[in-house]
Amino acid sequence: MDHPDDAWIGTLIADPVRQADWRAFVAALHEAARAGGPLEGWLFHGTSASRARKIAREGVITSESLARADGMTGHEDWFWTAGTHWGHPKVAAFYAEDLIESSGRSKLDLAIVAVPLSELEASGPFSADGQSIDCPLYTRLGRTQAETDALWDSSKQDSQASLAVLGSLLVLGPVGPEALRVLRSAADVEDLVREASAPVPGR
Repeated sequence: MDHPDDAWIGTLIADPVRQADWRAFVAALHEAARAGGPLEGWLFHGTSASRARKIAREGVITSESLARADGMTGHEDWFWTAGTHWGHPKVAAFYAEDLIESSGRSKLDLAIVAVPLSELEASGPFSADGQSIDCPLYTRLGRTQAETDALWDSSKQDSQASLAVLGSLLVLGPVGPEALRVLRSAADVEDLVREASAPVPGR
């Protein structure tokens, strides 16, 4: 069942048909990536369709990111470094949609890049996502600000807590294209679910 805050999803997409398709896509991806779902253990990166095509060839490059090594908890332990942002479907969708606002292009085509968490582990150390700590996406987390803040304050405040509570984490390195999948529609989600659910030969 949709959370009331899901009403925010796709609101920057001007065309009602494209907006409905995007909302259906994000809902399908969210459902598939739930605990126990066929895409549990996958993470996502929101972007534009044109950038996604480049990502499919070259991978996700790093940008300046605020990080903190796991096991550190002090404010003085944060540092600026190069990282890539990954998260749950609704959080990834927010960052894709934010490109519409930042570019002023309401007709911008959007996409979400998917990758298994196991592949990300080979791309660099994980960190809590400083951007999500500074500006939690309450409209996408399905919790109030007070609930989210309480969960974060009582957590280990590491990369696992960042993903569980804030819906995102940082990978401190670029992510190559080999294991990435570009998704643009609910049909793409269905295709990925079939592939992810297929038995592995020899097992």
